[in-house]
Amino acid sequence: MKQLIVMLFVIGMCNNVIAYNRIPDKYVEALVRVESRGNHRAIGDHGRAYGILQIHKGVILDVNRWYGTHYRHVDAFDPVKARKICKMYAYKMLTYKHKKVTLWNVALCWNRNAVLHGRYAHRVRQELAYC
Repeated sequence: MKQLIVMLFVIGMCNNVIAYNRIPDKYVEALVRVESRGNHRAIGDHGRAYGILQIHKGVILDVNRWYGTHYRHVDAFDPVKARKICKMYAYKMLTYKHKKVTLWNVALCWNRNAVLHGRYAHRVRQELAYC
């Protein structure tokens, strides 16, 4: 019985891993260009957002809870980890909200500031042309 539970857990985790890769790399690269212009040492939002994607600690906590991972906030300075965290977070948020994986929806879910949503998504769309 214990082996069955472990097997189901592993299958579930694998499905999550496969699923978050549905977020196209070019969408993430457009976010990188808007958030930091690719500066992996960037710190913003009064010291609360780190790395190329300006990741907040809350995003890290959510990803760890949802996927059973063990990321730390400082991992946002690693460009490879930051991109993976972004994909994991965006995919989970989009599926939770029953939204399709589009550039517009990924941009809106990544920047949760309701006042800036439209402008931010337009900037991401413009940057996609350079990715």
